[in-house]
Amino acid sequence: MSRILLAAILGLGLATSPVSAPQAQAQINQEQAGQLLAALAAIGVLGVAIDKYKDDRKDRERERERAAERERQRDRDRYRDHRAERALPAVCQHRVETGRGLRTVYGKRCLQRNFQQARHLPRRCERIVHAYGRDRAVYGARCLQRQGWTVAQRH
Repeated sequence: MSRILLAAILGLGLATSPVSAPQAQAQINQEQAGQLLAALAAIGVLGVAIDKYKDDRKDRERERERAAERERQRDRDRYRDHRAERALPAVCQHRVETGRGLRTVYGKRCLQRNFQQARHLPRRCERIVHAYGRDRAVYGARCLQRQGWTVAQRH
């Protein structure tokens, strides 16, 4: 913004100052001066609009980041209680081949049947994977562990 404004002021100064070259004395009439000033004003307005757009975009991005952080904090707070009842049942643990390799997951239906606190599991850890011939809802073991759940050690 400041560069555009500085260029506009410099251009205006150069346009309105008298040319001192003896051979090429250009005379500028009022109509040309008005057009020049209008063009410089338009450039300045355009520069201000671009800066405002960039600032608005940065503000929206910051607000999205803040909202995501609030959501993460809400998840952490929501699932922080029930610490003693956070051990996930080993019977629901499965190893599934994904596009990123072999992953440890917990089946959602199994957890709902065998784990009283299943309704408290974080939704952000829920994934859909294709296993055993169909799409299944599962919870990622690493995500659950990061959220404070005790992941069963299965041998």
